Amino acid sequence: MQLVYRIMKKVFIFLFICLSNLFSCKKKADIESLFNSVFEMEIGYSADNIIGYASAFKINDDYCLSSAHNVVYKNNNDEYITYSYIVGRVYNSNIKIEFKVNDYNYEDDYVKLVPYQDSKETFNQIKSLSYSISNDYEIGSFCFSVGNLNNCGLSYNTGTISSKLKKIKYHNKENYFIQTSIEISKGVSGCPLFNDKYEVIGIMTFKLRDSNYEYIDGLSFALPLTAVFADNSSYW
Repeated sequence: MQLVYRIMKKVFIFLFICLSNLFSCKKKADIESLFNSVFEMEIGYSADNIIGYASAFKINDDYCLSSAHNVVYKNNNDEYITYSYIVGRVYNSNIKIEFKVNDYNYEDDYVKLVPYQDSKETFNQIKSLSYSISNDYEIGSFCFSVGNLNNCGLSYNTGTISSKLKKIKYHNKENYFIQTSIEISKGVSGCPLFNDKYEVIGIMTFKLRDSNYEYIDGLSFALPLTAVFADNSSYW
């Protein structure tokens, strides 16, 4: 009887380890597949005059999303100008897609980018990310981002939801943002924020500075997708 018990115990442990490894491999594969829908962005006046780097992601068959401040700026006459060179590199390849601005909201800080005609075929082959605009995530829940950190290529960064809807004055307008503990830096702006179901819930936008104008680590903010897709009357 004891021999049977020992055998069954070993079989149970073996099956548990196999299932755990299988789940871990599947989770890793699922996360890596998300990278294929995120672009490493180069932005400037031309290919020889790049002024910055950012992130963007495909949200549907028509366009991708990013932060407006990545591709739009104000000139001395307070006119909004879009950069003429907006190019996204496909993950783990040398393939580049040239985009143009389709629509943007500078105050809310989001932009819709569409590919030029000669890049549409490549763009159409890229899978759109799943997303949610329900705002039903909980404080303390797991979240992560995939962005072009310091223009070193896409990276996976994890954290938690610190506050669901934090009201902050940004771009001269009070708005609501998702506060997270994810570390962000240059190049990450415009990347997707995911919940624990691998759904995009926001656009990583900015981090705060202290009184000495130094960035505060572990305090980042994302614009909820409700700001992009929901009717303003039902936004909150």
